[in-house]
Amino acid sequence: VRFQSGILRFAVDAEERLENAFAFVDQHRDLWVGINLLGREDNGKGFALRFLDTFRKMRRIYSGIGLSVHGGEVESPGRNVRDTLLLGATRIGHGINLISDPDTLLIMRNGKYLVEINLISNRLLEYVPDVAKHPFPEYLRLGIPVCLNTDDRGVFDSNMTDEYYTAVTSFSLKWNEIVQLGRNSLNFAFVELPLKK
Repeated sequence: VRFQSGILRFAVDAEERLENAFAFVDQHRDLWVGINLLGREDNGKGFALRFLDTFRKMRRIYSGIGLSVHGGEVESPGRNVRDTLLLGATRIGHGINLISDPDTLLIMRNGKYLVEINLISNRLLEYVPDVAKHPFPEYLRLGIPVCLNTDDRGVFDSNMTDEYYTAVTSFSLKWNEIVQLGRNSLNFAFVELPLKK
């Protein structure tokens, strides 16, 4: 088991919490492997570029701490995922509006960034009220690394079986696509290579 430290991006003191999280993860690398900046970026206090200076400061001090940041969690078109990549994230939570930014979409194709897909929470939160219209299959079949996640298992009362069932029944996934989702999750995990093997 490995953990990520979660920081709510709307908090007034989110930058300070972010710095504390980096220090904590650095001191406990046996179990803690990354930082996850949570929450929608369309909140006036949660936009990605608010944290750019803090992440740059932390990169001058720390290396090898994985970053998973919610980005593109809104339906409206925008450069949210691109701004999130500027923070240094290699895992993007949600990525719903990535579909509206062709330049970033192409950067992500066959790239070193993964989009964490959360079908059930996206439906329950009404980000994508009709799961059949979710951009997930476009990402998967375009070659953007994606994996399935629950977003928050306790809040949404979903598990990985629910996510895979929804993906398979909604998008007629083939076996090789199901296997690829699992491999993507493993390839982009914030753990050392011997553990991945």
